[in-house]
Amino acid sequence: MDYSYLLNTILISLVVFMLWSGLLYSQTIIVDKFFPQISRWSTFWSSWLILALVPLLAFYIMPTQSSIPESLKNKAIIDSGQYLHTDLTTSVTPYNQISEFQVLLVIMFIMIVAYCGYSLLRYFLALHQIRKVVRQSSLLEYSGRKITFTDKQRQLIERLNVKVYVTSQSISPFVFGFFRRTLILPEYVFSLPENQRTLLIEHELIHIKRYDPQIVLFFSFCSALFCFNPFIRYYEKRFIQAMELNCDAEVIKTFPDEKSDYAHTLIASLKCASNNKNSDLLTSFTGTQLSKSDFEQRIRASMSTTDKRQVSAKVKFLILIMFLVLASFSVLANRLLPTQVFAINNAGINPITNFTISSGYGVVNQYRGAQPHQAIDLAAAKGTAVIASYSGLVLIADDSSLHENYGKVVLIEHGGQTQTLYAHLDQLSVKAGQYIVAGNKLGTVGTTGRVTGPHLHFEMLNSGRSVDPNLYLDL
Repeated sequence: MDYSYLLNTILISLVVFMLWSGLLYSQTIIVDKFFPQISRWSTFWSSWLILALVPLLAFYIMPTQSSIPESLKNKAIIDSGQYLHTDLTTSVTPYNQISEFQVLLVIMFIMIVAYCGYSLLRYFLALHQIRKVVRQSSLLEYSGRKITFTDKQRQLIERLNVKVYVTSQSISPFVFGFFRRTLILPEYVFSLPENQRTLLIEHELIHIKRYDPQIVLFFSFCSALFCFNPFIRYYEKRFIQAMELNCDAEVIKTFPDEKSDYAHTLIASLKCASNNKNSDLLTSFTGTQLSKSDFEQRIRASMSTTDKRQVSAKVKFLILIMFLVLASFSVLANRLLPTQVFAINNAGINPITNFTISSGYGVVNQYRGAQPHQAIDLAAAKGTAVIASYSGLVLIADDSSLHENYGKVVLIEHGGQTQTLYAHLDQLSVKAGQYIVAGNKLGTVGTTGRVTGPHLHFEMLNSGRSVDPNLYLDL
């Protein structure tokens, strides 16, 4: 089986993914400049991640928009079975299907897979280390430590079945878990004044209430899986910055008279947390995901008398509309961009090797009812490989979409409203909806449909009308 089309399809999808992510990044620069309150909203960045992934999803779930010319639907092809050796008869040198470009694509694909595999390995090793910390910790009720939770905190812990653990490691307090929520408190937390300890726990429980641990794990997984795309990592970093600022603001909103204590709690945790390995996967109070300037911003924001984080309902609605518009545009661009890249030129590849022309373009024969031949028939042995002359999108790869006289056919759409048709194939190596590059195997020469001998019916169309393939290929 020929898997080259799959490789090309994946690489094209990744290119579109990178371009689209870069376009979204440019939009975030505008948002930062003119709507800074939006960039401090964590939901904006999680939505931007989903929007960045839309092209990857759309590439495989969107149905192919068929643009089969009416001339192909309405006519019944009648091929000449006579092997007419005229002045058009020619032979060609066998084409090496493994081109340098294809070798480069394979090498590029292997490098991407290797890099992503290494990144995913680090991701799962980090998860293992976090679980190890949890296993080595003690449940709060068995640790000999006591904490006085507020009524709302206790209700939230019971409602969401949050397990509270105590660890001897000098790490930042953190919450972890996708389905089973866990709150890890280091020993030094119990040396803090009770009001600071309450504020710290409130911050971590707000993370749980907002489903931040799950979102952080998803962001981290996407950053590992798409490690070749720097824009995903950028969205992750901005999400974590906004997430912590949002949680800080929620704590201050709940305890408005304790801003100074909360700022001191941040500073105390920074001093005590000396080991924050793998904190990129955690919603930690003072993790290594944040820089010194981020913590300075958090401290200033917690001491501020105004809440600059607020996003009005009108702005949220406008963001939703913009999200839907951009998502629709990404789906449309994902379908149009690759076919625009595959434009027809005069540097095409002959579809088979060692052939003879049995019937040229425009030849009039009684076998066709004295109608000019609208293709070129390339006679070759049954089973001869048929390759794509140009790159493009496969619209048809079956024996049922067109008239039965065509037999098994492959119809490929290229840029500039052009298509190439390969008829009377014996075997098919591609499927409708796949993007392929010139030189990929489409199938083999056969005798399906109305024929009197094995040959390839090769037809080119421009804006739905047949054109002479000799204008494009060296036949």
